[in-house]
Amino acid sequence: MFSIEKKTFGTFEIHSIKNVETGEYVEVIPGYGANLHKLVLSKGGKCRSILKSADTYEAFVSGAASHEGCKLAPWAGRVNNGKYAFEGKSYALSINDPNGHHAMHGLVYNKPFALIAESYTTEFGRLEYSYQLNEAEGYPFSFLITISFELNHQGLSCVTRVNNTGSTSLPYCDGWHPYFLIDCPVEEAFLTIPSKKTIVHDDLMVPTGEFEERPEFYEGTNIGDQRIDDCFCVENTGDRVVTSLHDPVNHYSIELWQDSGERKYNFVVVYVPDSRDCVALEPLSGLPDTFNNQVGLIILKEKEEITLSMGINIK
Repeated sequence: MFSIEKKTFGTFEIHSIKNVETGEYVEVIPGYGANLHKLVLSKGGKCRSILKSADTYEAFVSGAASHEGCKLAPWAGRVNNGKYAFEGKSYALSINDPNGHHAMHGLVYNKPFALIAESYTTEFGRLEYSYQLNEAEGYPFSFLITISFELNHQGLSCVTRVNNTGSTSLPYCDGWHPYFLIDCPVEEAFLTIPSKKTIVHDDLMVPTGEFEERPEFYEGTNIGDQRIDDCFCVENTGDRVVTSLHDPVNHYSIELWQDSGERKYNFVVVYVPDSRDCVALEPLSGLPDTFNNQVGLIILKEKEEITLSMGINIK
């Protein structure tokens, strides 16, 4: 049996879906971009908290710039210098990169999403939220974004629908920004990525247009002391693909799945921060700086809608 609960979290609320029998649950903060805040999943009867997140409101607010668990839209990653052109016109976005170079992570990651539906049964619990983005500085376009979180016996799924509510076409890229915790030291974990090549980027993390062969992660390899901050091109089969983080000490794997194919999540960013206490696995529909390089750029025509899906399991 599943249940839905709500509680106060400073000036926000936390909404949670719980599996009453197993103790598994997911937490969402709708008032801050429908943030994917916590996820606890069970393997072998043991529940594990697998998302890095702030335990207190004060820590959450002070650390919000790290974008842990955020929804990335209408671009993911960065727009170089905040500047881009679309259909013959030039635009300038606000720079929010701490280093002063880029417009980062879109326009909805801190916006208040409204709860529009909730339901639960013996098989699943589901929460659905929406936000209407109207014209913003440097992005004079409008869209309605709806996010559905479902926790079931297989794990968590997140479905995003985007509808162009404006009167012109608009540029769009979608993504998520979760950081994963694993019980063993990161150096001992094994990483498997459905990709054999990654994007070459410059010193400012902007793609150069070149690609590099990285086949070692395709079959899975130990992270060790590798510094990883790369965007991988997943195999665009039109099917679901899986990136896996395996703990060989405690014998379980965290799996991030994403639907690939036309106008789906065809890239995944893997990032091991200097703290080496977590691993970010970020499904994206386009490259960082996609508004300029146009690799994976989605152009939504007036009234057109797209759907993108990703999820998290533990095995």
